Amino acid sequence: MARRAAVRGPRESVEHPSVEQPGGEGFNRTGMEIRYAGGTRFGGGRSLAWFRLAGPLVAGERTDPAGLAVAAADFGNGVSHVLDFRTHLFVNTDLTVTLLRDPEGPWVLLDARTRIAPEGIGWASSTLYDARGPIGFAQQTLFVQAR
Repeated sequence: MARRAAVRGPRESVEHPSVEQPGGEGFNRTGMEIRYAGGTRFGGGRSLAWFRLAGPLVAGERTDPAGLAVAAADFGNGVSHVLDFRTHLFVNTDLTVTLLRDPEGPWVLLDARTRIAPEGIGWASSTLYDARGPIGFAQQTLFVQAR
């Protein structure tokens, strides 16, 4: 696996805009801290985004490092979407995560890309990193439909 190009660390990256937008609570708004390191800033296309859990996944329980990686991996399409959320519905029909090792530290970086086929399907592919280097891969299959 190739080492990722140098990107900004989480402290130097741009905060996810969902904290600025009105709306209901959701894991994407309150469960994760998300910071954009490159690519899009929630605007569509390839994205480099750091993820850190805002708290444990289960109240009162310690979240292991693999839990952080899997929770972050579920955001691949969300941060690299190529169609507008206001005009299209995206349903992740599955998520496959392959970890080469557990992440070290509180942050996981996704290098994510989404592709859409005309038949109403799509997929998001992400390579996962921590501050030390690559930790794994994630694939999401998507059902896509105009709203």
